[in-house]
Amino acid sequence: MKDPLATAKATKTYAMFVVGQGLNTIKGSTDAAGDFFQKASQWNDTASTLQARAEKYSGSVRDRFNKAADSYKKVASTNAAYADDAKRMGGPVGSKARSIVSADASGLVKGTLRVANVSRGLVRGVPAVGTTLTIGSAAWDVANGKNVWEATEDTAANLGGGAAGGYFGGIVGTAICPGVGTVIGGVVGGAIGSWAAGWGVNAATGE
Repeated sequence: MKDPLATAKATKTYAMFVVGQGLNTIKGSTDAAGDFFQKASQWNDTASTLQARAEKYSGSVRDRFNKAADSYKKVASTNAAYADDAKRMGGPVGSKARSIVSADASGLVKGTLRVANVSRGLVRGVPAVGTTLTIGSAAWDVANGKNVWEATEDTAANLGGGAAGGYFGGIVGTAICPGVGTVIGGVVGGAIGSWAAGWGVNAATGE
């Protein structure tokens, strides 16, 4: 007969993974969409500036300014399309829920001490909700017999590895397919980073 506690731990691990990746998808989708929308706005602003300058000239000079403005508008339109694609990846989630899920956990860490700075760096890019769940999961493990230092190491590896993996995964995904690739790369990279960091901790501690 299987140990009920072992079964509960295994179920929790899988459930946390699924929920965590879901939260990461929503945050990644929202962040990527925001970045692309910001770029689109910047390109449109540049286009407007060029059009305003074109009005001061005539003939071929005006035409060159207007052509440049049209080019910038096309880039802006492309970035806006990437933003829409990225936003759709987060599913039918309302704006209020998105803002809650997408809140960066680093903003919750206060203070100027070195430990605070390290902590902020550790969870930067990680959803605050996901961080709360991860810490809550670690607390449950400790309450059920896990060594507190082991739980702390696992939690740090999970958060830090996930954030780093998500960052680099997003870069790779963007290079392959901006928008959709940005979100997928971030989520996959985060999952791999979290797993690799956890494996590294276990290997180093002999678990």
